[in-house]
Amino acid sequence: MLFSVVFVCTLLTTSYAQINKGSTWIGSNFSYGKIKGKLYPSLPEEELKRTSITPSVGMAIKENLVLGVFAAYVNDYRENDDYLLENKSRSYGGGVFVRRYMPVYKQLYIFGEGRLSFNHTKASGKYDWGTSGNYSYESKGWATSVALTPGIAYGITQNIQLEAGLASLFNISYERAKAFNSGTNAGNPGNSKAKSFNANVNLDKLSSFTLGVRFLLNKKA
Repeated sequence: MLFSVVFVCTLLTTSYAQINKGSTWIGSNFSYGKIKGKLYPSLPEEELKRTSITPSVGMAIKENLVLGVFAAYVNDYRENDDYLLENKSRSYGGGVFVRRYMPVYKQLYIFGEGRLSFNHTKASGKYDWGTSGNYSYESKGWATSVALTPGIAYGITQNIQLEAGLASLFNISYERAKAFNSGTNAGNPGNSKAKSFNANVNLDKLSSFTLGVRFLLNKKA
């Protein structure tokens, strides 16, 4: 909570410049985390394990302000338990981002990044409750979201930065999907449609993080 307050205040007040206007910015993020979510909107919320890779490229449109595009691959899965046979989801997509760097000490920075993304999603699952029946589904759809994420970066050289990003402080998402449900406990078997809208502010439960590397071709001022 304290880090979040300091981050927001610094974002609003810091004007020190280090990444020069016109510099090219290339890199990728890798992440692993445990989150609570739904692999399909009609299913109950459950803990998922998520891995992702997000390559990106951008340009500094002002000192310490980078605008760019990114691609994304996300894989969600849940380990088998007493009734779960299979549960997985994958998404592919991309979007645009803007990132503001705030120098803290020498080559150490904190940053805030806003993202607008669009993703295609595909999910499937199989459940078996024994005498209570079974259920399976396959779904395809799309999702769009807006998120604000903080992080820390360190320049190990003038042209290479290592970084760690925390969970999103703020996130809004909208999803639509079509699914085929089957099984003796499927409720309404056959084709179905679902949509969901979510908005949340996360100041305390920083349960996931990303690691990344950036290559900076810094243009001279």
